[in-house]
Formats: sequence, structure tokens, C-alpha cells
Amino acid sequence: MSTRRIIDMAKAAFRRKHHLKGWRKYRGYTQDRVAEMIGISRSYYAQIESGARDYSQDFLEKAAEVLSCDPVDILIRDPSQAEMLWSIYDQLSPVQREQFLEMATPIAQTLKRRA
Repeated sequence: MSTRRIIDMAKAAFRRKHHLKGWRKYRGYTQDRVAEMIGISRSYYAQIESGARDYSQDFLEKAAEVLSCDPVDILIRDPSQAEMLWSIYDQLSPVQREQFLEMATPIAQTLKRRA
């Protein structure tokens, strides 16, 4: 294996992780459609989605807008994990979210004390 290939593999291992593909599929979009909505080529988008190319903050913000989520969601939330609390939270109205947090906060504080 060439030195260049080893360096490329090491770089890929340290690229920032994301859930871009998961969010795209969750929204029912193709790579073509997301790339078009962001304003980039499909091949460029595919390279970012596969991890072959790094993304910029500008890209992340545009992708989040297209995928109807927050930029941080793309970085830390796997939308395929429907049983996670955030997915329940996302389905609530603003009033229900407030009530949900009022109930969840004391539970979280109790669990922290027990840990």
C-alpha cells in the first residue's frame, strides 16, 4: 500500500462524523434532490455524505434547512432511532414540549444524583 493511500485512509478516519445519509433517507429524498436544493452537484454531495470530503459550516446549515432539522441534528442525531426521546419531543407542540421538559427535568436530576 502506498504512503499516499495510508495518509488518505488516516484522514478519512478522522473526518467529522455525521448522520447526513440518515436524515436524507428519513425525509425521503434522493441525493440528486438534496444536492439540487442545496445548490451543489450530486457527486459533490455524495462525497460529503460518504465521508470522502469534509463539509463546511455553510453546507451544514443549508443541508439542515433542506432536511428540516437543526445543524446539530445532522451531527449527533440518528433519525432512524425512533425510540429516542428526541423523536418523541419533535412530535410535540410547543406547549406540549414545555410540559414534557417540566416532567423530564426532575427525572434527569434524580438520575444524575444516583449516578
